[in-house]
Amino acid sequence: MAVPSHSVWNQNGFLWEEMNLSAAFKEEAAKRVAALQLPYEDFELAAAVSKHTGNVKAYNRKGKLLVAFELQIEVTLTGAAPDGTEHKATLSYPDVCSAEEPAEWEVDVAVKEPVKALPAHKVLRQHVAKAIEPRVRAVFSDLIAEYRRRE
Repeated sequence: MAVPSHSVWNQNGFLWEEMNLSAAFKEEAAKRVAALQLPYEDFELAAAVSKHTGNVKAYNRKGKLLVAFELQIEVTLTGAAPDGTEHKATLSYPDVCSAEEPAEWEVDVAVKEPVKALPAHKVLRQHVAKAIEPRVRAVFSDLIAEYRRRE
């Protein structure tokens, strides 16, 4: 994905310019998360970005590009247990910002499913989400790194 460094009217990149890249970032993140293949033992999970708010902005001045992020992201994991019971988990990243490294991002794991499926609930929360969360985090981390390579 190409990250623009400046507009046509600012060819040498010398003038101050602010570009909102939020829509392009959101679209690319949704594609990459949906493309994740997430098998875990007997679970086969699908991932989708269910909430994405905040901004991704690029600032250009005197030929230097700075990319700033301030995002709130939720990724929903859905799938079926071996017994056919449908399960759903949400990975919430309440504060993804350019001031922190990806390893410092907070993540909350919430699991919603039928009460009768408590053993599966435990598996989803303790194992599946923990196994998959680093892969979801890596999608956002890699995408942010691509944007920053232009800096």
